[in-house]
Amino acid sequence: MSVQEITVAVHGGDPLARAGLAAHFAFEPDLALIPERSSSSSAQGGDVAVVIIDWIDPAAAAGLGSVSRIG
Repeated sequence: MSVQEITVAVHGGDPLARAGLAAHFAFEPDLALIPERSSSSSAQGGDVAVVIIDWIDPAAAAGLGSVSRIG
């Protein structure tokens, strides 16, 4: 059975949170983490976007809107 690789873009959060997600994704052979610099580019949005937000406020809501337009 062939499984297609799923690309994941991580947005927001602090470097420690992003590193933790990257470490978790490293053990998932079907997931490919898009490098941070590429994930901010609308040309390389990824199949899945993970957004790290501590609290939903107007700035965070605006950030979610921009991530949803990337994909």
